[in-house]
Parts: sequence; structure tokens; C-alpha cells
Amino acid sequence: MRLPEKQRTALHESYWSKIEALFRGSEWTFDAFARDYVALMSKATKQEKSSELYYAFRNFFPDLKQRLAEQQSFEKVPMSDEARSIFEVLRAKLLEIDTVNSQSGSLSAITHPTFFLEVLPRRYRISLLLALDFDELDGPLNIAQDATQWKFLVNATHEGGVLLNFGSTADIENAIPLIRQAHAASED
Repeated sequence: MRLPEKQRTALHESYWSKIEALFRGSEWTFDAFARDYVALMSKATKQEKSSELYYAFRNFFPDLKQRLAEQQSFEKVPMSDEARSIFEVLRAKLLEIDTVNSQSGSLSAITHPTFFLEVLPRRYRISLLLALDFDELDGPLNIAQDATQWKFLVNATHEGGVLLNFGSTADIENAIPLIRQAHAASED
């Protein structure tokens, strides 16, 4: 999967083991679904063999991530002038922390090489989803929220973690220690 062991284990416990439990005794049903899904999404002219399905999906997934990022382009999100200003200041601060892969001048999920934060544009503010457990925070807790409280976050491609909301550019400086912590944790 090309991910560190810790992430593979977390993905398995969060998703794969639940899928396995649901299809226990009728694995062929899931295999058929997965073959159909990959064929449909990749516009293949034929279905993959079961033994080749994992590789077909792995090859398809980077393209899927790219398309999702394009759909969530900041240029497509209606933002107030204040929100756009917050985004520009935040972007400059993030570039000081790490070199960011930026698609057409926008940020979405920032990976180094694993997810450590995701920028979520809103009409009147900017939110950040950090890849940290709320209990692991070493910074000011008054600006952070436990993102596991919500079933989903609009425009987010990742789940859980810590949510930060910025209503003004002054909020950004308070969040920098938490962003650095998430960045350092992603390198472990």
C-alpha cells in the first residue's frame, strides 16, 4: 500500500476489518462489487481478474485522489474577501513549515508523504483538519476541536483528527504550534 505500518494498521482497523466482517461467508459478493467498481470508475473495457484487482485499484487510486482534489479546488468555493485573505496568509505560513504540493495555486490535502493536514474552505472562514488525536495536543486547546465528534466534515477527504477554525488572520499564529506538531507526527 506504500504507507507506513502505523497508517496501514489504522486503515485496516478502521475500514478493512469492518468490511471483512460484513462479508464473512460471502467474500465473492465483495470481490464482484470491487471488480465492478474498479471497471466502472476506471472506464475499463473488461473486468480485472480477482488476483489482479488489488493492483488495478492501487493504480487507479492516485488518479482518483487527483480528481477529488480538482473537484475541491479553492477557486470553485465561494469565499468572502476575509476568508480568501485568511487562506493567503495561512498558505504563506504553511509554505514556511513545509514545501507544499500546490495544484493551480490552491491547497487541499497536504501530504508529506502522508496526510498531516487538510485545508477546508468555507464561505466566511477557513478550517484545518490536522492528523492528530485530540488527546495528543501539545498546544492551546481553546482553538482546537475534536473532529471525531462529527460523522463527516463538508469538503474533507480525511476523517477524525483535530479541527481548527480561522475567522481572522490573527487566529493563525495561535495554530502554528499545532500545525508543526501534526507535521512532525507525519514524519514519524
